[in-house]
Amino acid sequence: MTFDEFTKKLGSTGEKACEMLETGTEKAALLAEIAKYDVAAARERVTLEKIYAQIGKLYCDGVQPQRLESLKQKTSDCLKNINDLQAKAQQLKKQCGGGDKPGSKNGIVVCRSCGAVNEADSGFCRVCAAKLENEL
Repeated sequence: MTFDEFTKKLGSTGEKACEMLETGTEKAALLAEIAKYDVAAARERVTLEKIYAQIGKLYCDGVQPQRLESLKQKTSDCLKNINDLQAKAQQLKKQCGGGDKPGSKNGIVVCRSCGAVNEADSGFCRVCAAKLENEL
């Protein structure tokens, strides 16, 4: 192998490495964005549980109609926020190759049980520990 052949081969290998790095970086950014929406939705669910507890307490203590209306609006807002966050996360999961279809694509598998994004070579979900199925 001549020096020119060697440098040409080395250059193409470097280009491939850069492409792989870019792809990995893009995938990591998408996964981070998905995690952000998943965490925000989980926080909203906790808020919703607190609202439900307040509603239960109001019924036990005797209903206060004006307070109940306020909690009703908070409940509605919270449910809307959860739905919006889940929709955004679902869009990003589709970009990663997941989404509504079970199975894997582009190194990603979406859990059928909870919708969490996992690496395709994972046997179990990182969130709910359900067994992952990797067929399309």
